[in-house]
Amino acid sequence: MLFVSVNCVGVCVLICWCLCVN
Repeated sequence: MLFVSVNCVGVCVLICWCLCVN
């Protein structure tokens, strides 16, 4: 469970497995 929301600008909302492409 990696919180990738840190790299996102608010794209992930309460999602740990959210794949955010920088």
